Amino acid sequence: MWAPLFLLGAALSPPCRHPVAVHPSVTIPITHICIIILLSQYNDPTARFPSLSCFGWTIDGANLTGTTNGVRIKTWQGGSGNATNYHHEQCFKPYHYNRISDLQDDAVEIINVTYQNITGTPISLVTNLALSSLLTRLKSVTAACDNYVLKTCCARALWMLSRGNLANSKLLTETKGLLVLAKLIETETGELQTNCLMNVMEIAAAAESNPELRRAAFRTNSPAAKAVVDQLLRLVQESEIAGIKIPAIKSIGSLARTFPARETRVIGPLVKQLSHQNPEVVTEAAIALGKFASPDNFLCTEHSKTIIEFDGVIPLMRLLRGNERTQHHALVLLCYLAMHAGNNEALVQARVLTALEGADKSIVGQHSQLRQLIMEAIHQLNMYHAGVIPSQRVSHSP
Repeated sequence: MWAPLFLLGAALSPPCRHPVAVHPSVTIPITHICIIILLSQYNDPTARFPSLSCFGWTIDGANLTGTTNGVRIKTWQGGSGNATNYHHEQCFKPYHYNRISDLQDDAVEIINVTYQNITGTPISLVTNLALSSLLTRLKSVTAACDNYVLKTCCARALWMLSRGNLANSKLLTETKGLLVLAKLIETETGELQTNCLMNVMEIAAAAESNPELRRAAFRTNSPAAKAVVDQLLRLVQESEIAGIKIPAIKSIGSLARTFPARETRVIGPLVKQLSHQNPEVVTEAAIALGKFASPDNFLCTEHSKTIIEFDGVIPLMRLLRGNERTQHHALVLLCYLAMHAGNNEALVQARVLTALEGADKSIVGQHSQLRQLIMEAIHQLNMYHAGVIPSQRVSHSP
């Protein structure tokens, strides 16, 4: 109970000159253990307490709970005063993201502050153990109904851990998580299947932005990668549920740079989705195909030709009558096709040049990159029509 009393005393009756001690082997909630110099609140010269000085705090043998921070003195910019004779010994922080001891002295004068034997468990280690445990439960073959509920919860927990987290996504791929997820996507339905699919979507998104993960987890000869892609394609082709089809399409799009030119089986199903009745499915298909044809993709020329061979131009032209988002991504993909396969007769027959020249100004005007892309595509098409073969664009490495 000394800690809250000390904070109260610091706030009400500066300067506080009474030594305060926390007894050994005491577990203190973080609301009481935060060592806070409440100075920034009183830096107004007209305030009652313009400066604070705090003295004599000893913590010996405490366990810190309820926070991801460690033992620290917290100050605020613009504060004033000093903190003197703060001693921290034998403290344990179970789970921490940040350093287990920290000293922030930019706002006040810090005098004789010591840390001795401050230990803790990194949150990364705890996360690793949690991921391993969750995967183990997903692998369970028990057929009981309770086990389905448990697996569903585990799959959702893994999804939350992998969402936007490169380290956790990488760990899942290193512990055969992709094979487990692919198997469950194949054999299960409902929420469990959806949660596993969302896991795959997050891992694929992480791989899209991280070449190291992309090359390690989604190698062409990887059994896990093949199993995942097989299930993604199956869902794209067979599922009638937009909530299943869309994350599957997004996942394939994120993996666009992992497919060799000969792997045309992934492009055909995506092109077919351009004629789907659901506008969100259509738009996501255009976005995914755009990642195959984008100059960021080393094989953009080959993939662009494949998209045209699968009759992707006509449905793309129809999308120019869709909503703003759909039109935007359809125009982007048409530009890529014109830039990388502009001499294809399908583009001439579909009058792509005329469509680009007459693109909705209200949409093009809102996106400067799209406007530049359209100008370049028109230039390329005009050169082809004039019988001039444009030089090939340099594409980025996979």
